[in-house]
Amino acid sequence: MGKRRSYSEAERAERAAADAEIRDQADALLSDPAAVAALIAKLSRCTAPKMLRYSLRNCAMLEKQGEERGMDVTDVENFRGWQMRGRVVRRGERALRIVAPRGTEEAKKDRDSDAHSETGWIEPGTTSSTQSADGDSGTETKTRFRMTPVFDISQTDGIEDLDGDPVTVEPVADPAAALAASLVEQLERYGYQVSTGDTAAVDHAARAITTGPGEQAQQLAQALAAVLTLPPAERPQHQPTARGATRPESQPADPSRIRLELGKYADIHATIRTDYATGRTFYTVTGPRVSGTFTVVPQRPADSDSVRVLGVEYGEENRPHSFDSYHRNDRPTVNGIDLVGGSAGFSIDRIDDIDGNRLHCRRPLGPRHDEDAPPRTKDRAAALVRAIFRHYMTRDDLPELHRAAAAVEARYLRAQQNRSAAQLAEQIAKLQAERDEHQANADRYDAIATDTEQLTLI
Repeated sequence: MGKRRSYSEAERAERAAADAEIRDQADALLSDPAAVAALIAKLSRCTAPKMLRYSLRNCAMLEKQGEERGMDVTDVENFRGWQMRGRVVRRGERALRIVAPRGTEEAKKDRDSDAHSETGWIEPGTTSSTQSADGDSGTETKTRFRMTPVFDISQTDGIEDLDGDPVTVEPVADPAAALAASLVEQLERYGYQVSTGDTAAVDHAARAITTGPGEQAQQLAQALAAVLTLPPAERPQHQPTARGATRPESQPADPSRIRLELGKYADIHATIRTDYATGRTFYTVTGPRVSGTFTVVPQRPADSDSVRVLGVEYGEENRPHSFDSYHRNDRPTVNGIDLVGGSAGFSIDRIDDIDGNRLHCRRPLGPRHDEDAPPRTKDRAAALVRAIFRHYMTRDDLPELHRAAAAVEARYLRAQQNRSAAQLAEQIAKLQAERDEHQANADRYDAIATDTEQLTLI
């Protein structure tokens, strides 16, 4: 590999000026409620998972750059990301620019003067206090961001002779819901509490946002845009967890949205939906290197008086005893690997023992073929399933879920037993007919054998 070319001071200055212009254009968009509404309307139709997880500022930057070039930006990756997905950036294509985190550095005291540093762009509002091992407050740090190149799918071509299988990225089934979840997470980083109510309301002083019926993503985006366009000195600081500090219990305003702790992996958020007619619960997760829906299923509920065994289906599956695992909505992606199928037979007292070897974790190879997922993907998926099961077992409505699942299972088992009984009855009737036939023959032979007059004539 050749040595990367060093840029001259003039080239660096030109790049810095161009990046600053991109950021200024994004700020102008975020300052215009009508432009924000148009951007959110577009994103609500976008099915690319990465686009829906980007910050609102990055989405605004991509939108303005796309407008400038006459390009409809719909799905972006860096150069390596497109190669993993089986595509290559065409020669001569000019990259789009977004901001991406690149570590931390000691913060300056003057918040108005720290928009830039010698090491890169410092995203305003990302100040946090670190702590030493004994709990004493340490230095104040800021997350450092750098402008990073990405390319839209329209700037790429498929690789015909790709060595191996490309990473599959499943489209998002409900973009508006995924976008709203991402916006809630961004607002929570600024210390805002988000809830739902009959009418929409925003109280920036109390950092409280209430979304009314419908258009949740629009309401959240307008509130977030107002935060992002505040002067740096007035903008709320991010609220990350200090390294080494104990994370307080999450108290989301919306009880259907929770934080899941994955141990050595980055924590994620999950939106929960429950069908009390079937007893199934759907955890739709978003976070670093994970997305999609996991369906939690109580197993063999009709044979016990409480939840004893759990299973998980990859994707949204609300049809008991369905084996069509390839066509479920919102199948999860872990480490860029699409998962298919599910895993069953987990005793609730052995949840902590679930690991990559215990988890049935497959990646599709075609319409009806699959193979074992890579070990690292299985390990992360196992951590995710453990976290989901742990939360599931803390639910107050477990008895209701168990009864609903048991009723569904009992109906299935009742039909199964009725079919078995009918088959046995048919077999019994057939055996009875055969028995009667044999008995009739025996009676006829008996009559012949005992009829001496008949035998004399013979």
